Amino acid sequence: MTMKTTYLLLSAILLLAACSSTPDAAYNVPTFEVEITNLGSGVNTEADDFAPTITANGVRLYFSSNRSQTSDYDEYQDFYVTQNVRGFWGSPERLVSGINTDRAEGTSSIGADGQTIYFASAREGSKGSDIYSAVLEGKEWGRPVNLGSAVNSAEWDSHPSVSPDGNTLFFSSDRDGGMGGLDIWKTERRDDGSWGKATNLGPPINTDADEVSPFIAADNMTLYFSSDGHPGLEGTDLYVTRLIRGQWQAPQNMGYPLNSAANDEFLTLAADGKTIYFASRRDGGEGGLDLYKAYPNPYPPQPVTVLSGKILEFGTREPLSMPIVIRDAETGTILRKQQSNAYTGEYILVLASGKTYSISTGEIPYLPDSLQLDLRVQERYDEQSYNFMLHREQPMQQLAVSVSANVLRSDFSLLEGAETVGGLTITEVQAGETIPLLNYVFFDHGSAQIPQRYVQLTKYTVVDYSIAALPDGALGKYHHVLNILGQRLQQQPELAVRLTGAVSEDEMQLGDLAGRRVQAVSQYLMDVWGIEAGRIEVTADGLPQNPSGSETPQGQAENRRVEILYRDGDNLEPINTTSMTRILKPAQCVFYPSIMSNAGVREWELAVAKEGSIQRIWRGQDSYPDSIVWNWQDAEGNVPRNESPLSFTLSATDIDGYSQTSQEHTIPVQFDSYTNTGSTSAGFVVDTFHLILFDFDQADVSRMNRQILDQVSERVTQQSRILIRGYSDEIGTAEYNRELAERRAEAVRQVLRVRHPNTPVVTEALGESELLYDNALPEGRFYCRTVRVIVETRR
Repeated sequence: MTMKTTYLLLSAILLLAACSSTPDAAYNVPTFEVEITNLGSGVNTEADDFAPTITANGVRLYFSSNRSQTSDYDEYQDFYVTQNVRGFWGSPERLVSGINTDRAEGTSSIGADGQTIYFASAREGSKGSDIYSAVLEGKEWGRPVNLGSAVNSAEWDSHPSVSPDGNTLFFSSDRDGGMGGLDIWKTERRDDGSWGKATNLGPPINTDADEVSPFIAADNMTLYFSSDGHPGLEGTDLYVTRLIRGQWQAPQNMGYPLNSAANDEFLTLAADGKTIYFASRRDGGEGGLDLYKAYPNPYPPQPVTVLSGKILEFGTREPLSMPIVIRDAETGTILRKQQSNAYTGEYILVLASGKTYSISTGEIPYLPDSLQLDLRVQERYDEQSYNFMLHREQPMQQLAVSVSANVLRSDFSLLEGAETVGGLTITEVQAGETIPLLNYVFFDHGSAQIPQRYVQLTKYTVVDYSIAALPDGALGKYHHVLNILGQRLQQQPELAVRLTGAVSEDEMQLGDLAGRRVQAVSQYLMDVWGIEAGRIEVTADGLPQNPSGSETPQGQAENRRVEILYRDGDNLEPINTTSMTRILKPAQCVFYPSIMSNAGVREWELAVAKEGSIQRIWRGQDSYPDSIVWNWQDAEGNVPRNESPLSFTLSATDIDGYSQTSQEHTIPVQFDSYTNTGSTSAGFVVDTFHLILFDFDQADVSRMNRQILDQVSERVTQQSRILIRGYSDEIGTAEYNRELAERRAEAVRQVLRVRHPNTPVVTEALGESELLYDNALPEGRFYCRTVRVIVETRR
């Protein structure tokens, strides 16, 4: 089968089945326990969606599609990219026109460093289909470059796959000199950076039929490809071969159900090698070629280590574009060189096992920095992170204070219509939300007066009170707890309530403080809301029935409270709202403080403001963290409501009393077009359920939480996916809190998996790494002891 210059990328794929040799009916294709999942209508369309390639860290998936026919050219195809956010693939976006043209752009291969893309294109100037490369120059892809006559021929050249070290490129071609049909070829990079003459891989890989879509794994010795010339099922099947002592071994069919009676092609893997992404025409898809994932990989590659991070200036935390040199630490031989991204400072290295590596970076005017990794006995896939912090050669000031923020997605400008500046983008979508009511009222030390932060009305103003007018944010609603309770008792005469006063250990000698606290709450309900005394049962204890840890000041403060339960023992019902909620992109902001002091740091403060009003403050003494993560919420749990920018500054005082404040920086805030049109983003509805708050250091799913999970089940359909996030307060070590959050999330997952075995469920343990609320107050810490269940349903 010969394909001439007018024959284009997708057409070659479509003809493979027609030209296939008939498989040996007696061939026994192996069967594996592999779960095959269509990526769904959120990614696939009725058109052809094919040729996926995934980044080494598994975050972004690039693929080709003819879904948007915006050209008169018959075989029009473009590249798209979708991003994995906590286990979910988002809506694909078309790459900018620098890569896409009005012709056919077919398969692509992203270098392990994420900075280089190789792709096939039938653009003007190519010989039917040629292979091109482009380099990511900061935020944007540079001008595509044809790889030249050493790689491309006068025939059909496509399906590139670049090795993890960037030195070998595999591709498919029907040029002269092959074994017949489409063969797999390779070219190797010369010392000057140019590509050498392509050579045919020969047997046992190539046959007289078609071998296409090669993919070289991160271990640089496991090659996957598709063929209709080796024994298998109908159409093209997926195969794997290993490079052992310089020789490619006999290919093995990857078995059923990964292979089917349809065409199965374009296998790609992240560096961990666990989950396969591929394209297939099998039954049950959205139409045409669809993208699928398969887990686990029955033929995984050898383990590698992925080292990633950023190269930053030490003082300002500004990202730097720097060369990275990877050497064999034992011989000093340079294995390869890379460059960090000029816009983000990010780098990604894929390192094979069996060596000790020396990784170095830095050039004038910066002092060099280096890292050594011993991977000689590495037997498992591993991910490590390291930020190179480069110092300038200059004298240190008495006190130098600066702060920067990362509010940019690293792929932000790859998308059409992307902003050229970073910031917060807010999209409104239709959403339901279930927010628990904490059934405690906390008191100050030694006091029986209800604190002012709890909203208190008069008997003349309760007439106009409305739950619908409650402020945004869980804490904002919680501070109305006495009025919510009062209104519910007023509207439901059959309800009765039990109030229990409590004190902390350091208040035991302060008389009947618990009794006076419970009396203050009872009196408010009677005097303001007119609730009869007979419907309010009051008791007074010492410590609460389920006290927080009294060994810490935070635990003591949490025990100074009045507990509220209905007389039948139930907690207060959660608040259910339906509204337009805000989806924030990026989901969080990361601050990078820098304080250089000769005398040493006494105290520091990072403040975020909006329109002159403080939104969040972080304080500390002596040392300061390398980074501070913020989820865009103020102390009450509210997110920005208008487009006025956020500003942030870092202040510090040294031991000698000298103070300095950094330059003020701003973060733009933008509401996207969905807000203005009133439509929902990407056609989905989001329901968020905040589980009833877990007791201190507990992870059990209570009866009330199971009732909330009943509400979750009512919202789940066949088009839904579920994200479960576990949280904790900041008491205790970060490692323990993450483990506690993981137990909480897993307990909820177990319940939902039984109820919805076929619904995609992803759990995430955030612990204290993303504090939902300010932990300065007891209620802030309690509201952090939660699990959020997010149900996203596509319409």
